[in-house]
Amino acid sequence: MLPFTACLLLGVTSIGAEETTKSDPGKPTTALDAKDLTAARENFTIPNPGELLQAASDKIDLKAIVGNIKIDAVATDGSDSQLAHALGELLADGFICLHAKDAEKTRAVGKQLFSVGKELGADELVLAEGKKIGEMVDAGKWGEASTAADAFRTKLLVNLAKDGDLDLITMISASGWIHGFGLIANQIDAAYNEDASKQLRQSELAEHLAGRVAKLPEGRVKDASKAAAALSEIAKLTKVEKEAAISKEAIAKIAAAAKDGFAALEGAPEKK
Repeated sequence: MLPFTACLLLGVTSIGAEETTKSDPGKPTTALDAKDLTAARENFTIPNPGELLQAASDKIDLKAIVGNIKIDAVATDGSDSQLAHALGELLADGFICLHAKDAEKTRAVGKQLFSVGKELGADELVLAEGKKIGEMVDAGKWGEASTAADAFRTKLLVNLAKDGDLDLITMISASGWIHGFGLIANQIDAAYNEDASKQLRQSELAEHLAGRVAKLPEGRVKDASKAAAALSEIAKLTKVEKEAAISKEAIAKIAAAAKDGFAALEGAPEKK
Protein backbone atom coordinates (compact mmCIF):
# COMPACT_ATOMS: atom_id res chain seq x y z
CA MET A 1 0.00 0.00 0.00
CA LEU A 2 1.30 3.48 -0.87
CA PRO A 3 1.97 5.99 1.93
CA PHE A 4 -1.18 7.99 2.65
CA THR A 5 0.08 11.35 1.43
CA ALA A 6 0.50 9.77 -2.01
CA CYS A 7 -3.21 10.02 -2.55
CA LEU A 8 -4.17 13.32 -0.98
CA LEU A 9 -6.00 14.94 -3.85
CA LEU A 10 -4.18 12.89 -6.50
CA GLY A 11 -6.79 13.10 -9.25
CA VAL A 12 -4.33 14.32 -11.91
CA THR A 13 -4.70 12.86 -15.38
CA SER A 14 -3.25 13.55 -18.79
CA ILE A 15 -6.12 12.43 -20.99
CA GLY A 16 -7.82 14.58 -23.62
CA ALA A 17 -6.62 17.08 -26.21
CA GLU A 18 -5.74 20.74 -25.74
CA GLU A 19 -8.27 23.31 -26.92
CA THR A 20 -9.87 26.58 -25.77
CA THR A 21 -13.14 26.88 -23.89
CA LYS A 22 -16.23 28.45 -25.41
CA SER A 23 -16.85 30.48 -22.29
CA ASP A 24 -13.33 31.92 -22.20
CA PRO A 25 -11.47 31.61 -25.55
CA GLY A 26 -8.28 32.88 -23.94
CA LYS A 27 -8.10 30.11 -21.34
CA PRO A 28 -6.29 26.97 -22.56
CA THR A 29 -7.82 23.82 -21.16
CA THR A 30 -8.33 20.16 -21.92
CA ALA A 31 -11.67 18.91 -23.19
CA LEU A 32 -13.25 15.71 -21.98
CA ASP A 33 -15.68 13.67 -24.02
CA ALA A 34 -17.81 10.87 -22.50
CA LYS A 35 -15.04 8.30 -22.94
CA ASP A 36 -12.48 10.59 -21.30
CA LEU A 37 -14.79 11.25 -18.38
CA THR A 38 -14.99 7.51 -17.73
CA ALA A 39 -11.20 7.31 -17.74
CA ALA A 40 -10.99 10.33 -15.44
CA ARG A 41 -13.45 8.74 -13.01
CA GLU A 42 -11.26 5.64 -12.80
CA ASN A 43 -8.13 7.72 -12.31
CA PHE A 44 -9.67 9.80 -9.53
CA THR A 45 -10.63 6.74 -7.52
CA ILE A 46 -7.21 5.09 -7.20
CA PRO A 47 -5.94 5.18 -4.50
CA ASN A 48 -8.27 6.36 -1.72
CA PRO A 49 -6.98 8.91 0.83
CA GLY A 50 -9.07 7.49 3.65
CA GLU A 51 -7.62 4.01 3.44
CA LEU A 52 -4.07 5.26 3.51
CA LEU A 53 -4.60 7.81 6.26
CA GLN A 54 -6.03 5.04 8.40
CA ALA A 55 -3.02 2.83 7.69
CA ALA A 56 -0.57 5.56 8.73
CA SER A 57 -2.41 6.90 11.77
CA ASP A 58 -0.21 4.90 14.16
CA LYS A 59 2.97 6.45 12.73
CA ILE A 60 2.11 10.15 12.63
CA ASP A 61 0.35 12.29 15.23
CA LEU A 62 -2.58 13.57 13.17
CA LYS A 63 -4.08 15.39 16.16
CA ALA A 64 -0.93 17.50 16.44
CA ILE A 65 -1.28 18.43 12.77
CA VAL A 66 -4.93 19.37 13.25
CA GLY A 67 -3.81 21.80 15.95
CA ASN A 68 -1.89 23.71 13.28
CA ILE A 69 -4.79 23.89 10.83
CA LYS A 70 -6.33 27.35 10.85
CA ILE A 71 -10.06 27.76 10.28
CA ASP A 72 -10.03 31.12 8.54
CA ALA A 73 -12.49 32.56 6.07
CA VAL A 74 -11.47 31.72 2.51
CA ALA A 75 -10.46 34.94 0.75
CA THR A 76 -10.65 34.90 -3.05
CA ASP A 77 -11.83 37.30 -5.73
CA GLY A 78 -14.03 34.56 -7.12
CA SER A 79 -11.68 33.48 -9.90
CA ASP A 80 -11.69 29.76 -10.69
CA SER A 81 -7.93 29.59 -10.16
CA GLN A 82 -8.07 31.04 -6.65
CA LEU A 83 -11.06 28.89 -5.75
CA ALA A 84 -9.24 25.77 -7.00
CA HIS A 85 -6.24 26.56 -4.79
CA ALA A 86 -8.53 27.05 -1.79
CA LEU A 87 -10.50 23.88 -2.52
CA GLY A 88 -7.33 21.79 -2.70
CA GLU A 89 -6.20 23.14 0.67
CA LEU A 90 -9.60 22.49 2.25
CA LEU A 91 -9.83 18.94 0.93
CA ALA A 92 -6.42 18.10 2.40
CA ASP A 93 -7.30 19.74 5.74
CA GLY A 94 -10.63 17.94 5.79
CA PHE A 95 -9.14 14.49 5.33
CA ILE A 96 -6.59 15.06 8.09
CA CYS A 97 -9.19 16.43 10.52
CA LEU A 98 -11.51 13.53 9.76
CA HIS A 99 -8.87 10.89 10.37
CA ALA A 100 -7.71 12.62 13.52
CA LYS A 101 -11.35 12.26 14.65
CA ASP A 102 -11.69 15.96 15.38
CA ALA A 103 -15.42 16.49 14.88
CA GLU A 104 -15.43 20.26 15.42
CA LYS A 105 -12.72 21.02 12.88
CA THR A 106 -14.02 18.45 10.41
CA ARG A 107 -17.38 20.23 10.38
CA ALA A 108 -15.76 23.69 10.16
CA VAL A 109 -13.54 22.72 7.24
CA GLY A 110 -16.45 20.94 5.57
CA LYS A 111 -18.63 24.04 5.75
CA GLN A 112 -15.99 26.10 3.94
CA LEU A 113 -15.31 23.31 1.46
CA PHE A 114 -18.95 23.12 0.39
CA SER A 115 -19.10 26.90 0.01
CA VAL A 116 -16.01 26.99 -2.21
CA GLY A 117 -17.16 23.93 -4.17
CA LYS A 118 -20.50 25.57 -4.88
CA GLU A 119 -18.84 28.80 -5.99
CA LEU A 120 -16.57 26.79 -8.28
CA GLY A 121 -19.62 25.22 -9.94
CA ALA A 122 -20.11 21.84 -8.27
CA ASP A 123 -23.62 20.41 -8.60
CA GLU A 124 -25.93 20.70 -5.61
CA LEU A 125 -26.56 16.93 -5.61
CA VAL A 126 -22.83 16.22 -5.27
CA LEU A 127 -22.47 18.74 -2.45
CA ALA A 128 -25.55 17.30 -0.72
CA GLU A 129 -23.83 13.91 -0.64
CA GLY A 130 -20.79 15.52 0.94
CA LYS A 131 -22.88 17.10 3.67
CA LYS A 132 -24.01 13.65 4.79
CA ILE A 133 -20.44 13.12 6.03
CA GLY A 134 -21.17 15.65 8.77
CA GLU A 135 -24.09 13.56 9.97
CA MET A 136 -21.83 10.51 10.21
CA VAL A 137 -19.26 12.52 12.16
CA ASP A 138 -21.96 13.72 14.56
CA ALA A 139 -22.98 10.10 15.09
CA GLY A 140 -19.39 9.03 15.70
CA LYS A 141 -19.39 6.78 12.62
CA TRP A 142 -15.80 7.55 11.68
CA GLY A 143 -15.27 4.50 9.47
CA GLU A 144 -18.38 5.25 7.43
CA ALA A 145 -17.40 8.92 7.24
CA SER A 146 -13.98 7.96 5.87
CA THR A 147 -15.50 5.80 3.14
CA ALA A 148 -18.01 8.52 2.29
CA ALA A 149 -15.26 11.16 2.15
CA ASP A 150 -13.31 9.08 -0.37
CA ALA A 151 -16.40 8.71 -2.55
CA PHE A 152 -17.27 12.41 -2.22
CA ARG A 153 -13.79 13.53 -3.28
CA THR A 154 -13.99 11.33 -6.37
CA LYS A 155 -17.43 12.61 -7.35
CA LEU A 156 -16.48 16.22 -6.70
CA LEU A 157 -13.39 16.12 -8.91
CA VAL A 158 -15.23 14.32 -11.71
CA ASN A 159 -18.10 16.79 -11.40
CA LEU A 160 -15.74 19.78 -11.63
CA ALA A 161 -14.07 18.19 -14.68
CA LYS A 162 -17.37 18.01 -16.54
CA ASP A 163 -16.65 21.24 -18.44
CA GLY A 164 -13.34 19.86 -19.66
CA ASP A 165 -11.00 22.09 -17.64
CA LEU A 166 -8.38 19.58 -16.50
CA ASP A 167 -5.98 22.40 -15.69
CA LEU A 168 -8.40 23.26 -12.90
CA ILE A 169 -8.22 19.69 -11.61
CA THR A 170 -4.42 19.85 -11.73
CA MET A 171 -4.52 23.00 -9.59
CA ILE A 172 -6.87 21.44 -7.05
CA SER A 173 -4.87 18.22 -6.92
CA ALA A 174 -1.41 19.78 -6.74
CA SER A 175 -2.45 22.41 -4.18
CA GLY A 176 -4.09 19.82 -1.96
CA TRP A 177 -1.27 17.30 -2.24
CA ILE A 178 1.58 19.71 -1.54
CA HIS A 179 -0.35 21.38 1.30
CA GLY A 180 -1.11 18.05 2.99
CA PHE A 181 2.43 16.85 2.32
CA GLY A 182 3.85 19.99 3.94
CA LEU A 183 1.69 19.57 7.05
CA ILE A 184 2.90 15.99 7.41
CA ALA A 185 6.55 16.96 6.84
CA ASN A 186 6.35 19.72 9.46
CA GLN A 187 4.99 17.29 12.03
CA ILE A 188 7.66 14.69 11.27
CA ASP A 189 10.30 17.40 11.54
CA ALA A 190 8.92 18.41 14.95
CA ALA A 191 8.73 14.81 16.25
CA TYR A 192 11.14 12.88 14.07
CA ASN A 193 11.17 9.12 13.83
CA GLU A 194 12.32 6.92 11.00
CA ASP A 195 9.04 5.04 10.51
CA ALA A 196 7.14 8.30 10.10
CA SER A 197 9.72 9.65 7.65
CA LYS A 198 9.12 6.67 5.36
CA GLN A 199 5.60 8.00 4.72
CA LEU A 200 7.20 10.75 2.62
CA ARG A 201 8.97 8.45 0.14
CA GLN A 202 6.95 9.66 -2.83
CA SER A 203 9.47 10.81 -5.38
CA GLU A 204 7.63 9.40 -8.41
CA LEU A 205 4.34 11.08 -7.51
CA ALA A 206 6.04 14.41 -6.75
CA GLU A 207 7.82 14.27 -10.11
CA HIS A 208 4.56 13.45 -11.88
CA LEU A 209 2.87 16.44 -10.27
CA ALA A 210 5.85 18.63 -11.18
CA GLY A 211 5.36 17.71 -14.82
CA ARG A 212 1.65 18.48 -14.71
CA VAL A 213 2.13 21.80 -12.91
CA ALA A 214 4.87 22.88 -15.34
CA LYS A 215 2.32 22.62 -18.17
CA LEU A 216 -0.19 24.99 -16.56
CA PRO A 217 -0.87 27.97 -18.85
CA GLU A 218 0.68 31.30 -17.93
CA GLY A 219 -1.58 33.40 -15.76
CA ARG A 220 -3.50 30.60 -14.03
CA VAL A 221 -1.31 30.37 -10.93
CA LYS A 222 1.14 32.73 -9.27
CA ASP A 223 4.30 30.96 -10.48
CA ALA A 224 3.91 27.55 -12.15
CA SER A 225 7.63 27.15 -12.79
CA LYS A 226 8.48 27.82 -9.14
CA ALA A 227 5.81 25.38 -7.98
CA ALA A 228 7.09 22.73 -10.40
CA ALA A 229 10.65 23.33 -9.16
CA ALA A 230 9.51 22.85 -5.56
CA LEU A 231 7.82 19.57 -6.46
CA SER A 232 10.96 18.42 -8.28
CA GLU A 233 13.01 19.28 -5.19
CA ILE A 234 10.63 17.22 -3.06
CA ALA A 235 11.00 14.36 -5.54
CA LYS A 236 14.80 14.52 -5.21
CA LEU A 237 14.73 14.69 -1.40
CA THR A 238 12.28 11.81 -1.03
CA LYS A 239 14.09 9.46 -3.41
CA VAL A 240 15.90 7.05 -1.09
CA GLU A 241 16.89 3.42 -1.19
CA LYS A 242 14.15 0.82 -0.68
CA GLU A 243 13.15 0.50 3.00
CA ALA A 244 15.39 3.46 3.92
CA ALA A 245 14.27 6.36 6.10
CA ILE A 246 14.54 10.02 5.14
CA SER A 247 16.90 12.03 7.32
CA LYS A 248 15.64 14.76 9.63
CA GLU A 249 17.75 17.26 7.73
CA ALA A 250 16.03 16.30 4.49
CA ILE A 251 12.59 16.45 6.16
CA ALA A 252 13.16 20.10 7.08
CA LYS A 253 14.08 20.89 3.47
CA ILE A 254 11.01 19.01 2.23
CA ALA A 255 8.74 21.06 4.52
CA ALA A 256 10.30 24.30 3.25
CA ALA A 257 9.91 23.25 -0.39
CA ALA A 258 6.28 22.31 0.21
CA LYS A 259 5.59 25.72 1.75
CA ASP A 260 7.17 27.51 -1.22
CA GLY A 261 5.42 25.29 -3.75
CA PHE A 262 2.00 25.77 -2.18
CA ALA A 263 2.43 29.56 -2.15
CA ALA A 264 3.49 29.50 -5.81
CA LEU A 265 0.32 27.56 -6.71
CA GLU A 266 -1.93 30.35 -5.47
CA GLY A 267 -4.49 31.07 -8.15
CA ALA A 268 -4.07 34.11 -10.33
CA PRO A 269 -6.62 36.89 -9.71
CA GLU A 270 -9.51 37.43 -12.07
CA LYS A 271 -8.60 39.85 -14.85
CA LYS A 272 -10.73 42.95 -14.79
